[in-house]
Amino acid sequence: MNPRPKVKPDGSRLKTPKSSEKAPRPRRPNVKSYLDEQGLEFIKRHEGQKLFVYDDLAPLNTRPGQPLRGRLTAGYGHKLLSHEQMPLGTPVAQQQSDAWLRDDTGEAEAAVQRGIRVPISKPTYTALTSFAYNAGQGNLARSGVLEALNQGQRERAAQI
Repeated sequence: MNPRPKVKPDGSRLKTPKSSEKAPRPRRPNVKSYLDEQGLEFIKRHEGQKLFVYDDLAPLNTRPGQPLRGRLTAGYGHKLLSHEQMPLGTPVAQQQSDAWLRDDTGEAEAAVQRGIRVPISKPTYTALTSFAYNAGQGNLARSGVLEALNQGQRERAAQI
């Protein structure tokens, strides 16, 4: 038995993704944000910004049409998702860069909130969020920093 096709209010059919296609994932996880403007500015300073699309593993003078070495990236280190793909060198608006930063830091915050089990200071929270944003959620989890903090070993965590 085939399910009924989904239809838009105007009566046209909704496009259903093929099983091999990945639907775009929601960007901002449903977590409470504790990262304030000062924390965002910290991440911005350490990440840097490029208001154009570039290959994150190639020199910045890479020309359009050359093979991609890494991932298409723009703004404050935002890795473009499949539905966001644009050619190398495409300009990116400041508003888009800021929106991507907010979404991506939300994912980083979610990783910190999932991993930390003890109270931490605001600067520690900002540093962990910056770590997850820059190096990735998996690298934060594997680094041993969260484990050391959760065991009350702040000095060891600071040395990792």
